[in-house]
Amino acid sequence: MSLMTRSHSRWAKSRLSRALVQSGAAALWYRMVTPRRPQFRVLGYHRVTREPQPAGTIEEALAVPVAEFVRQMAYVRQMFSPVHLEAFASFRQNPRAFRLPPLAVTFDDGYRDNFTLALPVLQEFGVPATVFVTTGQVGRHTVFWWNELSHLVWRAPEGEYCVELQGRGQCFRLAPAAERQSAFWRLFRLLCKMPEVQRHTTLAHLRSELGRGAETEAPAAEMLSAQDIAEAPGDFLRFGAHTLHHVVLTKVPAEEARREIVDSMAQLRAWTGREVITFAYPLGDASSFDERVRNMLAEAGIRFAVTTLKGANTPAQDPLLLRRTLIDGADDFCTFVCKVVGLFDGYHR
Repeated sequence: MSLMTRSHSRWAKSRLSRALVQSGAAALWYRMVTPRRPQFRVLGYHRVTREPQPAGTIEEALAVPVAEFVRQMAYVRQMFSPVHLEAFASFRQNPRAFRLPPLAVTFDDGYRDNFTLALPVLQEFGVPATVFVTTGQVGRHTVFWWNELSHLVWRAPEGEYCVELQGRGQCFRLAPAAERQSAFWRLFRLLCKMPEVQRHTTLAHLRSELGRGAETEAPAAEMLSAQDIAEAPGDFLRFGAHTLHHVVLTKVPAEEARREIVDSMAQLRAWTGREVITFAYPLGDASSFDERVRNMLAEAGIRFAVTTLKGANTPAQDPLLLRRTLIDGADDFCTFVCKVVGLFDGYHR
């Protein structure tokens, strides 16, 4: 959707959430519906940061301020049974075995703030979590492709731009913030659909077209180190694979996809001394996995894999195609509550 639509959607969802929480409707929904239907909810995070990120950017979407994360985990502890992702196996066998609805917390990519900022909060509230690590980035300061795209769009000089992408001219204006936001998400969607090699070439083309105002490089994020992974308390932080290089597995040849899965698992096994049985599909939407990729995970020994498809999981859900509720760094607390109790499972994010 366009950013104007996205911004309006976020505003509308915030207003609706506030009304549902303040009126007591969200609490009533939780009491009357949430515990009575078997569901296993998985929350999806990326980063926890000390300060909010720039408004309207993908960096804001992927980073929850630590003060908000504290409030969210306190709510999770009070209203749900926080469990590791592997507890989905027990849920499938006996969905009523949990005192409160089970909920698993996950993080994607392997940012170091998961260890330095999120872990103390998880320990405070007794909430376990799984971190899905892009193992090729461990120990580095990393700029993922979406961060570079964001940097280019927000730093480019004001003006009209026309670039050729996938054989078609793409024209957009970069001036007010709303237009930059709209351009970013338009380009982001296009790049998400590309094969890995083509995305790399396209980003280089955009760098040449938009990079005049981006004299500095995009800020890099500090990723987990091998020592962080080895020393993390397993009762709170466990680690799953997220490929070596964050490639979309349907966009690369089969042998490369298999290597990205198997080698990332082997690296994690060496660091943790534990078998690796959980996985998160990079990007995670419906174009990011297929039967071929799912079967590769099963053959490699993965037992639980998460997507970014919305909603809670029933006992009948394929454990290699688990749904998640993504938490946006711009979500206010009322929006968070409505998401985790299931009021927005059918609402376009």
